[in-house]
Amino acid sequence: QAHQGLAPDVRFFEMSGGRRGISASHPTGNANVRQAVGALAEAGLLSSFETAIAVFDGSPLGALSRLPGFSELQRRGYGKELGPFTRMHPWREVARLASTRLGFQAASRDWKGFACIDAVYQSIGRHTARRLEKTGAGGVYCYEDGALEAFQAAKRLGAVCLYDLPIGYWRAAHRILSEEAGRRPEWAATMPGLGDPPEKLERKDSELRLADRIFVGSEARVHHGGYKAYYSPTQDRIHLPNRGAFATAELFY
Repeated sequence: QAHQGLAPDVRFFEMSGGRRGISASHPTGNANVRQAVGALAEAGLLSSFETAIAVFDGSPLGALSRLPGFSELQRRGYGKELGPFTRMHPWREVARLASTRLGFQAASRDWKGFACIDAVYQSIGRHTARRLEKTGAGGVYCYEDGALEAFQAAKRLGAVCLYDLPIGYWRAAHRILSEEAGRRPEWAATMPGLGDPPEKLERKDSELRLADRIFVGSEARVHHGGYKAYYSPTQDRIHLPNRGAFATAELFY
């Protein structure tokens, strides 16, 4: 699906300015990431893949993942075809995993710890930015919370910014969760997203503003154009004015 839906769009951009390929990144990886990056490689569009830890069959990490106590590494497995493209930056992620296992919570505390998940995402974003500057790739494919530095570099270099948003827009989520927390205060502790600091939320909005294309896990059909925003039940389609018709990105999203 990623191959069919993404590749034609990317081919349009990769020809701009003679740039080639896409630099992709994700700190921890998951099944969706593996499919997307694999599809880019299969289509001949992948320039590089930046991540924290990647395990390949036959590699030292692959052998280590089969030992007791290291099964976590099996979740970082990728196909051999991605080996030539992959660049690992493991130390901050290793520190996060170790501090969590050893109970050293200060190091991995949300947003503040030097080895917290936000720090890991931002670190991979900086590595992706540097890789883009070295390779001159045609664009970057990044995920929420880890895209800002790479997108900023892409804008300086004239490369396209492809943004994978795996969850709903944070402002809509905050509105819904705040209403629920007001109704049921005893459940507020189960909604950690409400405690995100302003700096993190501003990063999310900055990533959205810089993105040229946004990919979401939804089958909703959206038609852009016209002057009204509405849902058509007869067409089962959402109608939205073009992005430029809105005064700010926040109003659009």
